[in-house]
Amino acid sequence: MRHIELGRNVPMYITNRQCMPAGAFKGPLVVSMRPIPSHLVAKAVLITSRYPSVHGAPVAIGNPESLGIRDIERPDFGDPVPIHENEVPVFWACGVTPQAAAMTTHPEIMITHAPGGATVAFTGANPVQVIVFAQAINGVLLPISTIYLIIVMNQSRIMGKFTNNPTQNILGWAVTLVTILLGLRLVLRSFGIIK
Repeated sequence: MRHIELGRNVPMYITNRQCMPAGAFKGPLVVSMRPIPSHLVAKAVLITSRYPSVHGAPVAIGNPESLGIRDIERPDFGDPVPIHENEVPVFWACGVTPQAAAMTTHPEIMITHAPGGATVAFTGANPVQVIVFAQAINGVLLPISTIYLIIVMNQSRIMGKFTNNPTQNILGWAVTLVTILLGLRLVLRSFGIIK
């Protein structure tokens, strides 16, 4: 992957394709681009199409103009990468699409990720201890996130016809309770209070 070779973030572009609205949320599809040698494009499509629950197959191959991308060297997010001779720009649906929806709908609050920001650097610490500690922190934060999501999912002003029904609320609160108990257990284990 060119962006990894260059130590850059993947280039991402806001497209002219609109996503299906969900309540108050609507906006354009964002795609990430990777230059693929032309003889490997079919293989890349075949491999990635097997994983539709993540990014899945490409949404476009070549022709950035068909997505409304005017200048492939100026991504909306991330960093530009060179496209060499005999390479084709291949575009996949991108996890930054929610940020584009937020830019369109202007929610009061939104919890999301930074584009390409899922990087951890270890500086002499024991990686296993860092992972266990990070999971303990996740165990504390996850119940907060689930409570927030349940509250938001019950606001028809935000979610429209997609608000939770009573069964979904019961399941949501059950999941929240389980995450609180598991998070507490993980925190206690990471500090050696329980085995």
